Amino acid sequence: MSFFKTRKLGTIYKDKEIIFKEGDAADNVLLIQEGHVELSINGVSKAVLGSDDAIGISCIFEPGVRGATAISIGESRLIKIERTLLVKQISTDPSMMYRILKMTVRRLRQCEAYCRQNMINEEKKNGS
Repeated sequence: MSFFKTRKLGTIYKDKEIIFKEGDAADNVLLIQEGHVELSINGVSKAVLGSDDAIGISCIFEPGVRGATAISIGESRLIKIERTLLVKQISTDPSMMYRILKMTVRRLRQCEAYCRQNMINEEKKNGS
């Protein structure tokens, strides 16, 4: 993915521009080359991703629909990679899958920390 760091490719999104909506087809991965993207579910912000993050990694394994809405925060540049092209690239360069799994594990850890903090907050709120 270092190829994408050195080149100005992709689509530029303006501040508050919707990149995709919850429920849209998920048949590509979007690499954030510059800027930030907010992910929200039912209008509630769930995460903000930045440069070198990817959106839609799950479509590699299971095409379906987007589980969140993505909105550009400020100006951002994203590179869209179609699922079929990415799967083909992974088969020729297995190290790419390692990088994708590493990114996925990092996000999983962030989700676990978020859940843990919410559980702590609930316990405090309920006096437990």
